[in-house]
Amino acid sequence: MISEENQQATPNVGKLNGSELILDYGSPQMEWEHLRTRVGVLELSSRGRVCLLGEDRHRFLNGQVTNNVRDLADATGCYTLITNNKGIIWGDANVYRLPEELLLDLEPGFTKQFSDHLEKYIVADDVEIVDTSPHFGLISIQGPLADELLGTLEPDSLDQRPAKPYNIMQRTSEELGDYYIANHPRIRSKGYDIFVPHDSLPELQRRLLAQVLPLGGGLCGWSSLETLRIEMGIPRFPIDMTPSILAPELGLEERMISYSKGCYIGQEVINRIRSIGRVNRHLVGIIFDSESGDILGTSGTIQNQQKSAGFVTSTAFSHALGRTIGLGFVKRGHSQSGTSLEFHPNEQDKSYEVAVSDLPFYPPRWQTGFSGSPCCGNFRASSVLRSWPWSESAAISG
Repeated sequence: MISEENQQATPNVGKLNGSELILDYGSPQMEWEHLRTRVGVLELSSRGRVCLLGEDRHRFLNGQVTNNVRDLADATGCYTLITNNKGIIWGDANVYRLPEELLLDLEPGFTKQFSDHLEKYIVADDVEIVDTSPHFGLISIQGPLADELLGTLEPDSLDQRPAKPYNIMQRTSEELGDYYIANHPRIRSKGYDIFVPHDSLPELQRRLLAQVLPLGGGLCGWSSLETLRIEMGIPRFPIDMTPSILAPELGLEERMISYSKGCYIGQEVINRIRSIGRVNRHLVGIIFDSESGDILGTSGTIQNQQKSAGFVTSTAFSHALGRTIGLGFVKRGHSQSGTSLEFHPNEQDKSYEVAVSDLPFYPPRWQTGFSGSPCCGNFRASSVLRSWPWSESAAISG
């Protein structure tokens, strides 16, 4: 849903997985800067929202996902994957435990697929799956000043905000009705998701827009969020978590997998990989040479001396690094930061020199103990760029 407030900001609109969303408000780089250094307001109602009801909802969902949702305390949540019986990633979700339901936040366009998948496994369980997307929208505020912006929304409730990531609280106000605030940093920053009735979306956006401008922030679109997601090394389903990817290859087990929760679909394969102690490939950052601006949005293979070494899944132009970057999966023997490889785009005859980088590409500016430009130290992408002969400008925008 795109409100009248957003229309006044002349948003550029696109589609993702069949769902309409706001790509940008005319200045993707400025919006990226808002999210990275100040705070941005994002209209994310294109994402799916599903609730699970019934006495068996916790036990049922726990048997379908990789993380432990059965033992979540009230008003808390977690991030989880959905895998098939071969351990292949089939989907993901942010799950929140509310008093009478489980709230699931899904990727745009996957609500029906996700609901149909779960329906197949409901036999005698007391579980009901309800699509709440038509009733609630989603506004997200992300960036170092997210606390300050949220404080302007409820100045009398500063000490009652959800304090930790994946904590969630219900609120009621005369202007907005019943709504929920979840502590959800989406780009390794501070951040909150606000689930609000659709009828209240224009009022919420009006209030946030009036307060975000004095903080030096503004409205932001999906494009700037995607750029920062890639810079921060955060994989996204389904673009990075393709059907060929096994969950442990993401290197994010602590965030998304519980090895002690009990049985779930795909558990046997995932536990077997853990017992082996290694995977054959790793999620890494990919830095392209300075002549590769035309490969944005292009997938392809990574080679080493004409032999397959991996593939690229996401690409973006990094305003911080001043060149194209990407996420991809590289075989274990080539995954060390600084390794030089070749990228061969699909449906193109030319190739590009690339280098492997640790993730994230640079430390967030809001990270404790960090100030100034990452190029001040021997850190991640900065050190890789300085070591390349074709790199004349390794400075990262501060």
